[in-house]
Amino acid sequence: QIPFLRKRGAQLFSKSRFIAAQLEAYFEDDLWLDSARHANAMATALADGIAASGRARLHARPQANEVFAILANTDIERLRAAGAVFYDWHSPSDGGVKDGETMIRMVTSFATRPEDASNFVATLSA
Repeated sequence: QIPFLRKRGAQLFSKSRFIAAQLEAYFEDDLWLDSARHANAMATALADGIAASGRARLHARPQANEVFAILANTDIERLRAAGAVFYDWHSPSDGGVKDGETMIRMVTSFATRPEDASNFVATLSA
């Protein structure tokens, strides 16, 4: 039983060097910090565009790489049809979501490009 659990948890000695190599590269030259800064900057750009669109509102200003916005359900359908990917999120307890609206959650990463954020906002604003 224990060997199976150890293997399932990727705790094989033969594989540890590969995991360690990834972590070493992640911490070298502050790659992790650059990646986090980029993700946070993309979240800020996305939030700024959503706030300026006039078609949606932010639930709160992002403090990291997640953006929570409240959009009309028709806009959500239109964005998804255009290829946007995001998550429906539970309504806040403060009641900020009206009938015909949904709160969504968007997550940016090191791989989010500035044009991803601007394309999302352009599609929302259209």
